[in-house]
Amino acid sequence: MNKSARYWLAGAFLAGFLAIGVPYWPIPYNKVSLPNTLYGTGLVVVGVAAAAARAFGKAHFLAAVFVAGAAIPAAVIARVAVETSRDPTSHNLWPLEVIIGSKSSFIHSVITDESSWKKLNKFLRSSLSFKCSHATKIRLR
Repeated sequence: MNKSARYWLAGAFLAGFLAIGVPYWPIPYNKVSLPNTLYGTGLVVVGVAAAAARAFGKAHFLAAVFVAGAAIPAAVIARVAVETSRDPTSHNLWPLEVIIGSKSSFIHSVITDESSWKKLNKFLRSSLSFKCSHATKIRLR
């Protein structure tokens, strides 16, 4: 991975982290409903950041998806850490919050990056094609 890709990936993470975190952190804990609270422009920023890191920084597909996608669980973990330091009993189910945030981030960062989605689709089709016992080649359509 080149130096430019690392900068683009760092920028994608920071942009996604702030785009998700800034609107998410001020919401009172009793009003938060994951993943519904995370939906909005922040998810679009995460996907666009992954696509930008891939297009302009020439980052690898998985690196762009995982680094940009890690911004959402990082924002959730930051909220849990701050609120747990104030009241240790406030986040009893924090692992579930992180899992829900991770699921949302991965799905949105993959789907938004259309060019990467096409490459993933092509890879899956080529890797999942196989020969059956009748020596006919079966491909996924």
